[in-house]
Amino acid sequence: MTITLDASVVAKLYFEEEYTDSAQDLIAEAGGSGETMLAPYLLASEFINITRRKMRLESLSLARARTAIDEFLTLPIQYRADADIYRQAILLSERYGLSGFDVQYVSLAQIAGSTLWVDDERMLTALGGRLPFVRRLRDYHRS
Repeated sequence: MTITLDASVVAKLYFEEEYTDSAQDLIAEAGGSGETMLAPYLLASEFINITRRKMRLESLSLARARTAIDEFLTLPIQYRADADIYRQAILLSERYGLSGFDVQYVSLAQIAGSTLWVDDERMLTALGGRLPFVRRLRDYHRS
């Protein structure tokens, strides 16, 4: 079994936000059960961007930001950059009006046959529940 992780979920592992507990439980359960965790390569760039935004807007210290990045880099995530992800992404972007960044997560999950966990209301609204493999983090309940 595999899960695909969106940056909105991964950020909650390092920064206290709504549904942080759910994100921590999801990752702990996935790791404990041997599930494969997937993400497109852009996850690292998005995580740095989220971290930088927290530095600017929430006074996150540089030391704490560096610690978060160091911890993030230890996550056992398999990064994927298959050409088909990008080919599918442009189709999904056109169909759902999502950014080229968001659709890479959707595309990867679709191609891998995995569940995509998200806490991005804009993405979820655009998809409108039409892709059953895309799940809201707030709906996650530990098994």
